[in-house]
Amino acid sequence: HRVSRGQQKLIGIAFILAQSQLVAEIVDGRVLLLVDEPKAELDSARLGRLMETLQEAPAQLFLTGLEKGGLPGTSKARVFHVKHGRLTE
Repeated sequence: HRVSRGQQKLIGIAFILAQSQLVAEIVDGRVLLLVDEPKAELDSARLGRLMETLQEAPAQLFLTGLEKGGLPGTSKARVFHVKHGRLTE
């Protein structure tokens, strides 16, 4: 059987989250996770669950995306915009 690209993405994220949990326990702290375009390849239900899981992770999160907003649970997050090499908040 084949898995969809969204399923592949979730499997990869599951491995990374498990590894980050282990590292956080070993170093007794938090890790840094960079998640590129979490909306890509996921339906709204799976995206919502992914965002909940990421927010529970013992990590500082950086999320990238092509569209401003639209990520569940990020309404209070700081948002930065990069255009032509310049960063704005």
